[in-house]
Amino acid sequence: MKNNRSQLVYIFVVLLLIFTTLACGSSTTQKMEEAAAPPVLEEVEEVATSVQPDTQKESSETVAVEPTLVPEPTEAPTLTPEPTTPPPTSTPEPEPISVIAQGFGQNRQSIGYAFIVENPNAMLAFEDSQYQIAAIDESGAIVATDSGYITLLLPEQKLGFGNSLYVEEGITVSSIEIQLNAGDSRSTDPIANFTVEQVTYFADDFFPKVSGVIQSPYNRDFADIRVSAVLYNENDEIIGGGFTFVNFILANSSTGVEVSVDSSGEVARVELYPVISSLSLLSSENEIPEGATGINLTKYGFGQDGDGVGFGLIVENPNNTHSIENSSYRLTFFSEDGTVIGTDEGYINLLLPEQQLGIGGEVYVAENQVVSQIEAQLKIGEFVEVTEELPPFSSENVVFSPGTFSSKVSGFILNPYPQNATYLDISALAFDEDGEIIGGGSTFLDFAAANNKSAVEVSITSSGTPATVSLYATTSSLTKFE
Repeated sequence: MKNNRSQLVYIFVVLLLIFTTLACGSSTTQKMEEAAAPPVLEEVEEVATSVQPDTQKESSETVAVEPTLVPEPTEAPTLTPEPTTPPPTSTPEPEPISVIAQGFGQNRQSIGYAFIVENPNAMLAFEDSQYQIAAIDESGAIVATDSGYITLLLPEQKLGFGNSLYVEEGITVSSIEIQLNAGDSRSTDPIANFTVEQVTYFADDFFPKVSGVIQSPYNRDFADIRVSAVLYNENDEIIGGGFTFVNFILANSSTGVEVSVDSSGEVARVELYPVISSLSLLSSENEIPEGATGINLTKYGFGQDGDGVGFGLIVENPNNTHSIENSSYRLTFFSEDGTVIGTDEGYINLLLPEQQLGIGGEVYVAENQVVSQIEAQLKIGEFVEVTEELPPFSSENVVFSPGTFSSKVSGFILNPYPQNATYLDISALAFDEDGEIIGGGSTFLDFAAANNKSAVEVSITSSGTPATVSLYATTSSLTKFE
């Protein structure tokens, strides 16, 4: 539920940033080269700058030359023709990018499609290529279309793209057609790429998915990574696809991913293809002010009840003069053999100075899957200097109520401000007798009354009956004070 609401804001940001992309000076390829390159040693930079002034000084000195008399020749010299410089050879035209495999699968009204595009050039990358898809029925009529961009296609890269189309009830798709429009080609040396491991397909009548672990070789964080899934049958024919976005991947790190897919027939193998999107290069590293430190992840945990998993994490802003805004988190849930069986991501809109905040939620894993461990990651947002004391929202009278189908945590949220606060993000965390987190959940509070307390109830998933429960409230990206 939390992610669905945050997508409303995300869509607006996407539309805004697409126009901003046009103003970026350096190319996508150059930025990826910089991200993949090892850091330059400072000693080398100092030597280079110290040599430059001496060279310029020497070249600017004036040398006096005594004139010499040249005797007149008695015979006319024989002229030797100057060798001519051969005309420059023309730059060879790059070989075109092409679709080397394509296919689809229909599941009721959903069409999962995928294709593999190849760049055959060894020293050329392609930026901002486009694709168009048409789904056609048996009569030859077009029943659905789709289009998109391939932000970057690296030298000699084969890249998969997947998505879903939707048709009216009763329509059967018999074929798809794909067109490519190659973007700008850029000369480049080989560039490292994302890699994927532990790729697994989870069959389900309603929500099939593909999971895996993405590894980044880059020395900077990337946001908004597009991940496509390609599904094959035993004859190695593409029979489905899908895609998702990963909100961030940290430098030289890894993270789990889940992709919802549509297909038809028996799935024999699956592939995952991560690639940067047009938004990936717009994010920048947030500088930590002098004397400040980043967010502390003080505790996290989970509890499982059937296919439901309730999770919680507690984060802390240790700074007393800065708040931290627009941070992000990612959670990956692993089975005992290291397979990704669940993921979650979200935003921490605001952490006030010296505030401890709990973040809770629920995910659902495939049937009969058991979570063995959880991995939590944070991407720090922007630091904002605070000039006056800002009290956090608090809670009181927090109670756990067990239920046959859903347990709940209820209580009051206290608003210390003289204005109503709308759309607060509310999290509930469950703890065992040792203080370890064994469950969680979340909801939104429509408004918290000014200088008053407002009742809230949160559905929660935990492993067993908790010894204690807590409620946490913070602003969301939709919060207004009015």
